[in-house]
Amino acid sequence: MNCRVAGSVTLREKPKKAGAEPDSSFYIQNESLVRHLTELDLNVDSPPDLVVEVDITSSSDRRMPIYARLGIPELWQYDGLTVQYYLLKNDEYEAVQISPTFPNLPAPVIDMYLNRRLSIGESQAIREFKAWIATTEH
Repeated sequence: MNCRVAGSVTLREKPKKAGAEPDSSFYIQNESLVRHLTELDLNVDSPPDLVVEVDITSSSDRRMPIYARLGIPELWQYDGLTVQYYLLKNDEYEAVQISPTFPNLPAPVIDMYLNRRLSIGESQAIREFKAWIATTEH
């Protein structure tokens, strides 16, 4: 699957007077629409398909309504222990068990490898995660 990492880009849309800077963001379903761009402008371009927020030091809950106004369809929130998936439905985020973008990737699997990195190291945890993906049916 093609993916464009937009990273920690400031997402702002002037007509909606909304803006936020996620920890990371990705174009997946809409990657082909932005692949050629060197700068993103949400006044013209579609918003990222997925935003990831890491809530170790502060909560991203206050930014969720902003992401909803911007039309970010999927949001993942990690609190240092667990990942929670959210989908935009009726202009609000609803917690879901399965990511529609990655339906074969249960949040507890992400949690497991994020926690494993603390005991075996990040590089080894990434290798094990990649091996798990390779053996999982897609």
